[in-house]
Amino acid sequence: MEVIKMKAIIADGSGGISVEQIRMPEISEYDSLVKMKSCLFCSTTDRHIVEKSFDFGLSYPAVLGHESIGIVIETGSKVRNFSPGETVSRAYSLYPEEFDKNGTASAWGGFAEYGKVRDWKAMLEDGLYKNLESVPGYFLYMQKLPHGLEWRKAMVISCQKEIYSSLKKVLFKKDARYLVAGAGTAGSLFAEFLKKKGALNVTLTARREKQLATALKLSSADHAISIENLAGTYDILIDSSGSVDFVEKIASQNLAPGAQIYSYAIYPDKKRFDSIRIDPLEHSVHDEVVSMLLDETINCAPYISFEFGIDDAEAAWQTILDRKSVKTAIIFENP
Repeated sequence: MEVIKMKAIIADGSGGISVEQIRMPEISEYDSLVKMKSCLFCSTTDRHIVEKSFDFGLSYPAVLGHESIGIVIETGSKVRNFSPGETVSRAYSLYPEEFDKNGTASAWGGFAEYGKVRDWKAMLEDGLYKNLESVPGYFLYMQKLPHGLEWRKAMVISCQKEIYSSLKKVLFKKDARYLVAGAGTAGSLFAEFLKKKGALNVTLTARREKQLATALKLSSADHAISIENLAGTYDILIDSSGSVDFVEKIASQNLAPGAQIYSYAIYPDKKRFDSIRIDPLEHSVHDEVVSMLLDETINCAPYISFEFGIDDAEAAWQTILDRKSVKTAIIFENP
């Protein structure tokens, strides 16, 4: 039998990426085959995976990518909640902990020409999962978009849902003085959503002036101030920087009495200060974020700095390494 292959972006485990041919996804009776449209590099998670600077427990070589969008082209015999022609988010060529027959592993696996999504709702209805809590989280994130939302207008939706769901765990006071540490995609989105909610005083802080200027434009925050020039005190600090030292410096100098720290990017075993962890529940805000995209309350386009085809993956990755990009996209058809 002829083995059908496709292109995918592979992390080799030694600090590099490459475009390789891997086997097409194999779908079960509860899976749908997806033709990928786009996948975005995550400058934090993907870089950790490529450089092995954080232990995700992954095997190598592995297919990168967790911010994918695609179109369903085929469904398994027991699929009831996806149909051909529907747009879906978070399709993967290989599911986490899955290997293809050549030993290629999954680092979520969205950077491939084809992927698959699991109809976990049908499996739950059929008794294959005991309850919602027993469904793997990465399946919950596989959600479809309405026909009125074209895939290009939803390219950043995974990141938007992640940040919006985390922000729901932050105390909201319209007149509170908010400080967002970090001015990358996550920091920009935290500030943008705070302003959309009606916050009157939102400040971004980071080390690099150029990044702050970009984040200020993206988010419509009230201020963007480098850590060296940060003055005054703030009521609520949201960390998106992932830097313990950075947050400790702010906590020692720029927080008002009784201020609260919320940690999005620093894991509990790394922190050296009191904070509330705000883990995302991406799937829980799907409908809200879709609604905001449909009525153009939020917009993905300003976050996309570069688009490349998959054959130019190494050049695309270089924009991440050079810190030239907010989001760099791989487009699987004529970027």
